[in-house]
Amino acid sequence: MSVRVVVRDNGGLARVGLVRRRGWSERAIRRAVEAGEVSRRLSWLRLPMLRR
Repeated sequence: MSVRVVVRDNGGLARVGLVRRRGWSERAIRRAVEAGEVSRRLSWLRLPMLRR
């Protein structure tokens, strides 16, 4: 499982606190954002939008 999977399983949008409670560290979340797996806005994470 990954940060991206946690967000996906939550409908594509999840609070950072939820991801942290599922066992992911702030560092793991930061790495997922840097890799483009999820995007972050304040305390929310979301899956990146698909481009057409």
